[in-house]
Amino acid sequence: MKDQSSGRLEKRSGAIAFGSGALTVAMAIAALFLPLVQSIPKAAFLGSLLLVAGLAEVALGIHRSRDEFGKAAIASGLITAVVGLIFVTSPGLGFYPVAPAVAIWLGLSGACMLIAALALKGHWIRSWLAATGMIDVLLGVLLFKGLRITSLAFILFGPTPPMVATLAAVLAASLAVRGVSQIAIGAIERRTPSGPRPDPSRS
Repeated sequence: MKDQSSGRLEKRSGAIAFGSGALTVAMAIAALFLPLVQSIPKAAFLGSLLLVAGLAEVALGIHRSRDEFGKAAIASGLITAVVGLIFVTSPGLGFYPVAPAVAIWLGLSGACMLIAALALKGHWIRSWLAATGMIDVLLGVLLFKGLRITSLAFILFGPTPPMVATLAAVLAASLAVRGVSQIAIGAIERRTPSGPRPDPSRS
């Protein structure tokens, strides 16, 4: 009876992870359209995507707050939602306040996932969290370096289309990786009987 209850709980957790991941992937696709947005401020558009993705991640984390993945999802989701809310409520923000904030968000969010991955030694979810965290941190570092290189061009010409397109691509890549990771975790939990599973990185 206990095993059946545990199995149902795990499948429910999987369904929520799958749903959160699907919504996050949808936000990643929407992010690619950032350079085309004209009717609303770009900061508000970007912020709305982060806010939705962050709230979805928080909901996922609250449901499974009993494990390290859940705690990391709550922390990462809150950071994402707060950054998104700042952008939404400050639509007049220009490219340079927004882009460094996105880079910092990537670093903090990635760190949350890497810390959780370290705490889940031997658990099969560890590989997914580690991959998500490393990619976010890498994207954050690359974005920071890119901003340093393009700072003079920004001063002279303002936010050029390639700059905006790069920011959109970085944001889309981060959300896509995060969403796919959640979908994969959800799919495995929904389809696999309850019980420990090996970490694929150790095979």
